[in-house]
Amino acid sequence: MRVCESAGAICIATLLVMLPVSAIAGTFEVKGPEVEQGETEILTNHAFQSGFPANADRIRHSFEFLAGYAFTDRFKAAAKMNFDSPIGEGTQLSTAGFESQFFLGKLSPATYIGWFTGLDLRAHRDETNTLTFGPLIKFGDDALSLTLNPFFTNTFGPNRDHGLAFVYAAGLKRALRESLAIGIEAYGTIPDIGDSPSTDFQDHRIGPVVYIDHSLRPARGDERATKLSLEIGAFVGLSDAAPDWTGKIKAALTW
Repeated sequence: MRVCESAGAICIATLLVMLPVSAIAGTFEVKGPEVEQGETEILTNHAFQSGFPANADRIRHSFEFLAGYAFTDRFKAAAKMNFDSPIGEGTQLSTAGFESQFFLGKLSPATYIGWFTGLDLRAHRDETNTLTFGPLIKFGDDALSLTLNPFFTNTFGPNRDHGLAFVYAAGLKRALRESLAIGIEAYGTIPDIGDSPSTDFQDHRIGPVVYIDHSLRPARGDERATKLSLEIGAFVGLSDAAPDWTGKIKAALTW
């Protein structure tokens, strides 16, 4: 528990240092392919950003609220709302939408694959509509795993971007004990892959993450266990289109 508290405190302190300084709009999550029938999930995911190079979106805080349910051991769906706080402006509802996740199965005893599709519809005049899709790939097990989300996004309607963009998320995760793990996550966006711009206009970032799970209620009979999961991370920008620093706090309640 002391290790858990110390690791969490270090990441929280890092975030607090960044917050007053004041990030690309959106939140950061590496999605696993597995689906557990009957599981309900409610989560909030926050991204705090500071230090904005010339080509970075000046969004100091982005966050989302999501509620999902696994209808079968192969299919999960969720509804979500996304908010942004640009520098010098108040918090605004940017998009609202839905996402679905299909578990396609195991390619080998330690290789899992799924498919993700998400639709975000603009709720603010400066936003656009976005369709996101791609595979969910996981290698390994609960002790050590590498999860990859190689996605594509296509915008449509007002304020749409030209071409198809490639958006990736990747996470290497190592369990230290039953309720604590550490890892490294990387995120990036390459706009218009048919005529991609230089790296000065591509968003790439990477950094450490701490994962903490806490059981709120054990499983009893037909009742599922209730679990609170936290992810706390800090990412450094690797290009002129990414903020210098990004902090991540995600909290999820599942039962």
